[in-house]
Amino acid sequence: MTYNPGMRRRAAGALIATGFLLLILSPVGAVATPLPDRSEPWIKVRTAHFTLFSNASEQYTVEIGMDLERFREALARLVSGLEVNSPLPTSIYVFKHDASFQPYKMRVGLGPANISGAFAAHRDGNYVGINATPSTDPWSVIYHEYVHYFLINNFTDIPLWFNEGTAECFSTFRAAGGKVEIGRPIDDHVDHLKTGKWIALSDLFAIDAYSKDYNEGERQGTFYAESWALVHYLAWGRTDAKARGVEFFAQFPPRAGLKDALGPILGTSWNELEERLVKYVRRARFTYNILELKDLEVDPPGAPTPMTYAETLSRLGDYLLRSQAGREEDAQAHFQAALLADPSYAPAYAGMGYLRDLQKRNRDAAGYYEKALALNPDDALTLFLYAESLITQSAPTGPTPPDLTRARDLYKKSIRLRPDVAEAYAGLGATFTYEDDRLSEGIEALEKARKRLPSRMDVVLNLAGLYARSGGRAKARDLVDGVLARSGNPQAIEAGKEILLQADLKEAQTLINQGDLDAGVTMIEEVQSKTRDAALRQRLGEDLARLAATQTSNRQIDAYNRAVALANTGDYRKAAAILEPLVGEVADPRLAREARTLLKRVHQALAAEPKR
Repeated sequence: MTYNPGMRRRAAGALIATGFLLLILSPVGAVATPLPDRSEPWIKVRTAHFTLFSNASEQYTVEIGMDLERFREALARLVSGLEVNSPLPTSIYVFKHDASFQPYKMRVGLGPANISGAFAAHRDGNYVGINATPSTDPWSVIYHEYVHYFLINNFTDIPLWFNEGTAECFSTFRAAGGKVEIGRPIDDHVDHLKTGKWIALSDLFAIDAYSKDYNEGERQGTFYAESWALVHYLAWGRTDAKARGVEFFAQFPPRAGLKDALGPILGTSWNELEERLVKYVRRARFTYNILELKDLEVDPPGAPTPMTYAETLSRLGDYLLRSQAGREEDAQAHFQAALLADPSYAPAYAGMGYLRDLQKRNRDAAGYYEKALALNPDDALTLFLYAESLITQSAPTGPTPPDLTRARDLYKKSIRLRPDVAEAYAGLGATFTYEDDRLSEGIEALEKARKRLPSRMDVVLNLAGLYARSGGRAKARDLVDGVLARSGNPQAIEAGKEILLQADLKEAQTLINQGDLDAGVTMIEEVQSKTRDAALRQRLGEDLARLAATQTSNRQIDAYNRAVALANTGDYRKAAAILEPLVGEVADPRLAREARTLLKRVHQALAAEPKR
């Protein structure tokens, strides 16, 4: 009796896609995106932590890359001890003017969004689009989203108001002349709040990613403005605080649960805190950090290299496919044009493979991945994408399917080539949720993934599941109660509860194997009453019926054995008192026959006793 939960996987699409405006985006109809002009030169620039693809000038492209490196380095200096490197590769697409950016912007209805920059955190990496026209300022959205990634890579249980408020505070980052500015106030937020549009703090703290006030309506703007104001007040506005300014953010240890860590800072009287916050905004005497970082030097970038037309098309196709939903046809046109320009360009085949995966055409996807690997067998991204494609086709029960074994090998090779990419560890670990063997290998991979992706609930779920199935119920409960229960994600919370029930079933099986059938049955009955998995509930009902029959049979065998012992000592009356009801209850033919035989002999012995 073994119950294996199915593997829980994250969505393969874009996780975040945000521009300057907070938009509710709708799917796009069939709008043709023009291909880039073949005569338009594109270059590739690699800095220490970013890869830039650009049709702007070499000088301006390098300058943008260096600005991002300085922001990352400033964070590293100011919050030492925390991880500033993204566990995913980050690609920056630099468009020299708005006209070249227009075809690749997020769509609102049938037209492009009015944005100058966008950030998409995708399973395969971070994708950033920038309008490099000197008169625009795309940096606030880039810095804002980078801080989101910084937070979720370092902490768990992050309140939404703190996540957004912190990102807004850092979005005004500036570095020039050996100095950096952090925390400069945002006039639009101040003006919005001065109109009297506030959310009660108890309501603000209750808003999560599924709340209407976070996703739509007028209070959406209030949520962002007030979250910024509260974080700014906590960091810069409390004159009696021990940790002020940037030091406020540096006080939290890595992987801390921020909801608990912020509790003592917020205090118990939220009404008083709200009054202080309103006064802080109305007074509008904001301070911020101006720090001397004259030695804020970063490694120079590699030399700009020209991109072929096939590479340009393929990279832009990647951006379309990962920066928003509904651009599959546009991306396909780019990949197909890339293959026409260069039939041996492997990344374009990989792009077509991923596109087919999104279209649920997995068999077609496999053909494209095989072609890409035949041309370049050591491309870590293609290996990863192919592995992900294979495991989505594998059934979550039964023995390990052959394709899953292949997927595991692909993940391992991808990790050997790019050991810094956390997603491959997450995928490798997830393959072990299908089986009960070699769980320690899966646990090791998921522990590495969780270290790099502490806020990823699918990683936490899979790790908790493997802990539970390997006998580590205490570790599983720590993750379920300490992480999943605070995630605000109803599905993750419910799945976590089911994982603990699976651990109870494993313990019940151990008790039954050790001969303690009654204790095992009691535990299974409790699981059946708690699980919301209808199929599991039915299976447990069937098992309980079989176990009940076993319990009855065992009790009858015990009764028969007691009767035998009594008969052997000459206590025939007590033996008969046990056997007479037993022969009418026993369903097992052999036991029924032996009980009737013994009862007949007992009756004969009683008849032979002298009369009293």
